Amino acid sequence: MPDLHHEWLDRCSGGRFAAADPETRAWVAAVHAARLGAVRPEQPDGGWRIVWAGGIQENRHVRAPWNNQTGAVTAVSAGLLGGVPVAVTGSDHGVLRAWDLRTGLPLGEQRVDAHDIGSIAVMDEVVVATDWAHLFTWRPRTGETTRERHWGVGKATTVRDAGTWHVLLGQQGRVRIRGPRGPWRRIGHPGDTSAATIRVDGRRRVVVGGETTRVYDLRTGEPCGGPMGGPTRAVATAHVSGRPVAVVAGHDDTVRLWDLRTGAPRGRPRRAPLTTLATAEVDGRAVAV
Repeated sequence: MPDLHHEWLDRCSGGRFAAADPETRAWVAAVHAARLGAVRPEQPDGGWRIVWAGGIQENRHVRAPWNNQTGAVTAVSAGLLGGVPVAVTGSDHGVLRAWDLRTGLPLGEQRVDAHDIGSIAVMDEVVVATDWAHLFTWRPRTGETTRERHWGVGKATTVRDAGTWHVLLGQQGRVRIRGPRGPWRRIGHPGDTSAATIRVDGRRRVVVGGETTRVYDLRTGEPCGGPMGGPTRAVATAHVSGRPVAVVAGHDDTVRLWDLRTGAPRGRPRRAPLTTLATAEVDGRAVAV
């Protein structure tokens, strides 16, 4: 069996497989290969031969590692690509790969003229990726790619509003947004570097962080309320108890929640020296990572 088999066993055992002695690893690998129905499983030394094995399979949440990425994986994003749940990975060699999350099998790959891929976003049939100086698009179905020069690119995200996709691009000192047919337009103030979106009372808002945190209407670019807090490292958004909030990591190593309807702080600040933020829902509760 290839080394991928041993890596899988090590992940399933929480690292105990790699820590075992060579003879133990050989027996475990042989039993596992037979249990998976390998036609000619590897055999340990010692005279015994494993013909058949049964028993409980691996935890269904543990998947085989995707080990054929070219170079180190520097960015990853999940989404729906043509209705298929996918993960898209990017490498420091400028290779994008799309993986089917249902099977773990690769759906396609594309090398783009990039340095380290820094961020990836997925929208319908298109993958959007960035390095430090460019914005790339890739259509896995057709293989079509595009490249635009944008100096100081930080992160690209995609958002759908009223059935239309928009690309939100954070750069050094500015945040810009573009619809499917319109030109790039600036949103926010000079010095802004990060952004997140959320729906507030039926309208899509963009929360932009930089020298402070402000909220803007996605369609018009007009501000919605005043500044919230001081200099910002990262922002994320969530709904907490039915209310839209911004989660803001400040330069003072403090994380704060802001109510996006009132612009007022919510709850107590939490000390945490964070440089990036993400939010999710777990068992019906909003969590920040």
